[in-house]
Amino acid sequence: MSADDSPLRDLPIEVRGRHFPVLGVKLRNGGNATALIWSLDVIVERLTMDDTPVMSASADTSGDRNENLDIHLEDHGWGANRPYEMSIHEDLLSELAPPGAMKTEVNVAGGGVATMTVCHGWLDQEKLRLLLDRERSALDRAWDMNRQARLELWLRNEQRRREEASHANVHEAKVAGFAARKRWPFPLPDPLQIEPIDPDWARAEFAKADPPRDPAQETIKLAGIVVSYRSLNGRFESSLPLELSNHPGGDLHVTRSGFCIDRQWVAYCALPPDSRYGALIDVDRGPHTRTYKVARSIEPGGIDYFEVEVASEKSCAMEVRLRLSVDKDQVIQTERASLRIANSRLNQFHRQIHDGGIEML
Repeated sequence: MSADDSPLRDLPIEVRGRHFPVLGVKLRNGGNATALIWSLDVIVERLTMDDTPVMSASADTSGDRNENLDIHLEDHGWGANRPYEMSIHEDLLSELAPPGAMKTEVNVAGGGVATMTVCHGWLDQEKLRLLLDRERSALDRAWDMNRQARLELWLRNEQRRREEASHANVHEAKVAGFAARKRWPFPLPDPLQIEPIDPDWARAEFAKADPPRDPAQETIKLAGIVVSYRSLNGRFESSLPLELSNHPGGDLHVTRSGFCIDRQWVAYCALPPDSRYGALIDVDRGPHTRTYKVARSIEPGGIDYFEVEVASEKSCAMEVRLRLSVDKDQVIQTERASLRIANSRLNQFHRQIHDGGIEML
């Protein structure tokens, strides 16, 4: 290597990446001979595991009549078991539930789940009945106001259905006539002569297609539910939107007898991984050096550019250098890079990384 690539000087390093930080190293061979790089060291000089909780909140129902609303608080991080104060915030539930029913203390560890249950029997049943009756009255008024419009729409659809059926009969008669090799013209039904719709028959048929509302299905939507948690030592505190278990994006309702969930499906997409050297750091070992055999060469006057993706099984913060062994006795190292990795139990991004593996870009 040339003098300006002295091993005593820390090379600049580029830090970027997606799930894990990627360290980019550019080398220039200023000498007259080919330089061979035969070893790469990833030196971890400082390492601390990130025990910040990575929480998610979900809901489901339980009981024979779905009379219980179960709120789950799950920690996808790597922290130890901690006590939290867990609370639920929703305007209607806060109005119906007794004081203290929307708050409890739970213990959650990394990879664990705590559940808080809200029983339908705790709610103010008289107030809930009045709210549901008010909701039913408003829906009934809207239902009756729109009934005439629905009847007119049904009549138009029935008229269109009869016209289409008449034209279909004409088409079938043409096909049958040509199939029998009859000479044109042959008698065809008149598609314009359609029998008028009898009003009494129409009202009876419309009643079958448009039944009255079922009072047993009366519900009130619980909107904007927020789950808050706070560690008892005050170190961690946050609020989360509520998701329905296994069906994010659905709606939660309260009924006269319990809770119901209108589940919806949400599809997610993921980007494919890039190609680079992989270095998987063992957080439990603390500061250490990982050595990988490489085989790279730089022609005289040439430039080499490669990347190292530094990954770990657990969330952590670390300071890292890269050290390269060149030719027989030269050693080049990069400047120190401060990295922070967020890899919760939920994500498991490190499964995409092969320690010491290489994929060409």
